[in-house]
Amino acid sequence: MAQRLPTASSLTPYVPRVALRWEAEGGGLWREVDGSLVFVDISGFTALSERLARRGRLGAEELTGTLSACFGELLSVAYEAGGSLLKFGGDALLLLFGGEDHATRACASALRMRETMARVGRVTTSVGNVRLRMSIGVHSGVPFGDYRYTGGLGTSVLDVPLVVALAWVMMAHPAITVADRLTHGWRRVALAVLALAAWDVFLDPQMVDAHHWRWADPSPHLPGVPMVPLTNFAGWLLVSLVLMTLLHGAARRERSRNDGPAVVLWVWTWLSSTLANLVFFHRPAVAGWGFIAMGLVGVPLLLRSRRS
Repeated sequence: MAQRLPTASSLTPYVPRVALRWEAEGGGLWREVDGSLVFVDISGFTALSERLARRGRLGAEELTGTLSACFGELLSVAYEAGGSLLKFGGDALLLLFGGEDHATRACASALRMRETMARVGRVTTSVGNVRLRMSIGVHSGVPFGDYRYTGGLGTSVLDVPLVVALAWVMMAHPAITVADRLTHGWRRVALAVLALAAWDVFLDPQMVDAHHWRWADPSPHLPGVPMVPLTNFAGWLLVSLVLMTLLHGAARRERSRNDGPAVVLWVWTWLSSTLANLVFFHRPAVAGWGFIAMGLVGVPLLLRSRRS
């Protein structure tokens, strides 16, 4: 008797929805997408499976039913937020969120799944009551966010344009010099980190407008600056911390008497960037946020200079 092969429709429940959609769009073995991944791990099923295993086939069926009911509730939450199931891993799930605001929807879905687990995680079985818990992780391009360079900035090293690295090194000396005018020791490092990273509030919106790089999902963001996510600024704070710590360790010396040009360069960058964004680039929000960010160091610097 000839064996009957399964039809495509009968296999649909066992194939990720995103794979079915890609197949309908033309197939392909792989595809690069902008999205956020959510990993969900349920704790408590291992102990339950060991207890139900003593009941043989009936225990296995009960475990399958319990697992399906729990995952069914969680997947309903993910599907409502536009998520796609990529794979099961025993008592774990891997979900993909794509499209607009995917990072926001992934995080919101993760929170709703935790609330759902608190509701459905108390399970009554033939071997007693069980409390299921959930661990969850979300990834969406950290620390700078999910972004792409457009290739217009020349030579790159490790996928980063060389001119970007040189620009940050160029501004590092003025930033730490400005901080040195105000304080010393490790407080100098903290102030220098702010003096350098705050410049990025001006720089990144300008580079995005010039089409040098872009973010797949620039949210959450500063009000009025929708093109750059807050995670990017957090990332540059981290880079600034590393850079300024190295400079602090390499240059434990008294402030040079010839630091005037570096201070003037930093102040000119602050004030001219504010004016340019306000008058010429027509980005008042960028002008305002950048002025405030660099002004946290710039205003005390000008007051100190005026007194002296």
